Amino acid sequence: MNEDCSFSEAVKENPPSFLTQMPKFSDIDLQNLLNSKTKGLIYVMNPKFGYSVKFLPEVIDFAQAHSLKITLLVTKRGVSKKGLERQMATVTANLNSKIEPIKVNDSLELSMRQMELHSPSLIFYQKGRLAAEPVIGVHPAKSLSKILKQTMKEI
Repeated sequence: MNEDCSFSEAVKENPPSFLTQMPKFSDIDLQNLLNSKTKGLIYVMNPKFGYSVKFLPEVIDFAQAHSLKITLLVTKRGVSKKGLERQMATVTANLNSKIEPIKVNDSLELSMRQMELHSPSLIFYQKGRLAAEPVIGVHPAKSLSKILKQTMKEI
């Protein structure tokens, strides 16, 4: 750490090039999403963890079955291994055309809600408000349906 409390170049995060080329999802984007008054879910995954990528089609099907808008984000934490560009290209190529492109999570609010603590994570929202807590890990559709029903009552 330097005298001005900034990190030297040696310890700064150096994300792979494909992350720097992807659009970012900021707190402003989050606020705009919430202001849209839709109901939906935000899914944060790390392509380094295969199960977060493998679970993605199920989450998309779940969102569509429950008429939820889905926002797909990828974390930049710990993403540095070779082959991730190819894996992300595969994920992106298989997305339904109705789904917005994957963005890089750059939202402090989502990070503070521990959305990048474990991958995958998702959080429901409606009426301009996020759920109190994210859903961490992989859950079958039946379990997600129960969580959705309870969460929407609480929001």
